[in-house]
Amino acid sequence: MEIINNIVKETKAQGAIGVPIGLATGLGMAVTRELAGVYEFLSAPFPVPAGFQPILTPEYPWGYFE
Repeated sequence: MEIINNIVKETKAQGAIGVPIGLATGLGMAVTRELAGVYEFLSAPFPVPAGFQPILTPEYPWGYFE
């Protein structure tokens, strides 16, 4: 979902050149989202610090559709 969403987003913004850029961005975000998920899973038992903000934007992959 991350890869497709980034391809569509970049293609809308930049035209046909957005396909490879969106693919690269999507692959990078997919890896980043997996690592952030592992961090969230491992840190879940501990109290949330004051002023906590989501690590990634959008917070969830379906946030691209809003």
